[in-house]
Amino acid sequence: MNNMHLNIHFLGGIIKNNQFEYIHDNSIGNIQNAADVFQKKIIYGLENITQEELCIINLPFIGSYPKLFKSICSPASKESWLTRSKVINVWFLNIFGIKIFSRFISSLIALFKFIPFTKKSILFIYSAHIPFVLAALTYKFFNKNIKICLIVPDLPEYMGDGNFIYKFLKKIDAALFYLIIKKIHYFVLLTEHMAKKMRLLTSQYIIIEGIASSGEIYREHYNYPIETKYFLYSGTLSKRYGIANLIDAFSMLRHSDVELWICGNGDGLEYVLDAVKQNVRIKYLGLVPHAKSLFLQQHAYALVNPRQAIEEYTTYSFPSKIIEYMVAGRPIVMYKMKGVPDEYDPYYFSPADNSVEALSNCLINILSCNVDTLTEIGSLARKFILSNKNEIVQSKKILNFILEEPNVK
Repeated sequence: MNNMHLNIHFLGGIIKNNQFEYIHDNSIGNIQNAADVFQKKIIYGLENITQEELCIINLPFIGSYPKLFKSICSPASKESWLTRSKVINVWFLNIFGIKIFSRFISSLIALFKFIPFTKKSILFIYSAHIPFVLAALTYKFFNKNIKICLIVPDLPEYMGDGNFIYKFLKKIDAALFYLIIKKIHYFVLLTEHMAKKMRLLTSQYIIIEGIASSGEIYREHYNYPIETKYFLYSGTLSKRYGIANLIDAFSMLRHSDVELWICGNGDGLEYVLDAVKQNVRIKYLGLVPHAKSLFLQQHAYALVNPRQAIEEYTTYSFPSKIIEYMVAGRPIVMYKMKGVPDEYDPYYFSPADNSVEALSNCLINILSCNVDTLTEIGSLARKFILSNKNEIVQSKKILNFILEEPNVK
């Protein structure tokens, strides 16, 4: 793999370091940190197992103007990023209703401009984002030397939630997605259930449920006695993700020396703020930068993911929060979901059922455990995830899968 020479291109939406403040200040609501981190891990892995410069065509995933973002456009720029990659930030108009067409046109122009026709290339696309997929397939019609690999973290019909109009538009989006993916060569999926839903052959896809970071941000092993006890949830404050159940379960505890800390934003924010007013042990820290979220995770007594496996979408998902929590090296409370492989089972505590009482009892069980036992469980989870699911390991799996086809080399 060290002698591999490939022309690799990446069409996605990362947040560059010098963009974060701008995007944070202009965003009205959540920033897509999970998508940003997942893409960067893939790019980092590909960079470190190839000897070619990666060309990253970048259109950040930001909310639409005027309801979710304060700017009417996303500016263009060009800069080096990491070791061998060039990030090309592509301009697009960010106005609701026009944005989707602008992202398609801008992506297509960038593909023609930056990907040479004369060399065999692999184009990775991040997410089931119709403008990206349509742009890539349009480009492929003219350039037969390109092979497309679509990374699908979520199926389109289960991405987000909204009113009747939003759900209607998502149905159209999903129908178009399932129609056009027939022209795509390879897929990186999070679960086997996704492959069945997409009706793919085993030769068309590989399962990469998540990627752990072995980089600088996680280099310190957090293995010390904890002075402040707090359970932490950091992520989208969506009611369907179980934030209300977590608050109710924690409120049942009679332990005065433990707190619940919550970070993020979403449709459950009002419920969170009401709980903060009623219970001094519940703290809301707001929408924090990803680096601060990681810091809080690594210092928590235990980490909680209250998402239950009761809705259909959980069959087709592997929450990125699981990987992030395991890297932190702290005990984890989460529900068993169909999309989570059995190999993860030894590394988390799971409530007996979906009741609030069961979740509360699980939290009590954590509090009754010896601190050394909890530290060992967290350390084992961290070791497992960094050894088996790091950027290099997972990226090698992806490239080996693609290179099984002789005419790609």
